[in-house]
Amino acid sequence: MKTRTIKPKKPFNLKYTLYSGQPPNFIFNKKDNSHYGYIKHNSKYKPIRLKQKQTELEIKTKIPKTKVKKFLGINHDLNHIYSQINTDKKIQKQIDNFNGLRITKSDPQFSIISFIVSANNCIRNITSFITNLTEQYGEKTEIDGYQINLPPEDKVLFKLSEEDFKKLKAGYRSKYLEKTLEMIKNKQVDLNSLHHKKHTEVKEKLMDLMGVGTKISDCISLFSYSNYEAFPIDVNIRRSMKKNYNLKQHSDKEIQIFAKNKWGEYAGYAQQYIYLDALTTP
Repeated sequence: MKTRTIKPKKPFNLKYTLYSGQPPNFIFNKKDNSHYGYIKHNSKYKPIRLKQKQTELEIKTKIPKTKVKKFLGINHDLNHIYSQINTDKKIQKQIDNFNGLRITKSDPQFSIISFIVSANNCIRNITSFITNLTEQYGEKTEIDGYQINLPPEDKVLFKLSEEDFKKLKAGYRSKYLEKTLEMIKNKQVDLNSLHHKKHTEVKEKLMDLMGVGTKISDCISLFSYSNYEAFPIDVNIRRSMKKNYNLKQHSDKEIQIFAKNKWGEYAGYAQQYIYLDALTTP
């Protein structure tokens, strides 16, 4: 496995991209300035090591560079996106604070599992569940002596029951996981068919899955189908939007309409900067 380099167009910040509440946040771990995790490629999960060195990104993996770039949003014209969402002093400060944060693109099925578990939950507990799942049912591998547990293959995952998920600490969400994975297996919702579809269509189809409501469908559409107008609202976004934009009496739907009018096709990008700011501000 060779070490290769990518030269992302500035600005790019690996830490903010990986650890900002997006799906990679649940799987990557930092050790000695390197970040270890995995990416799905051609229906198989492959381990990867990432390390940012000033203007270069060092990668060690068997995954093609093109896939890594897509996963990390490296091909996004971030300066153009900033020109569209930098509409006021609040968002400008957040852009300055987290400059280089990119929207990632993760496997839809992995995102669905992760965000179903996210309901009324925190990043630490979601990460703990994914760790339990991979340790119990996944394949063990390593890079440079660092052990990485990959997610289970579909033939294993689709056999897991509500009781199995409860043992992995998914709680009441366990029944949703079992039913949703059964629906995906039976193609009641064809995840592959949703690529390159509009956000409203993707969201409508995803909400047929058990345990997938408005927020979770918005997250999956944004982080797996690259619909950057999607504006997921959780307690952090709700609190921040109500406070910073005088929307105290607004419903979540009204906040989404406000966001769409203000940030347009990149509202989801604005959301991610607002979210990370909310996570890191006391």
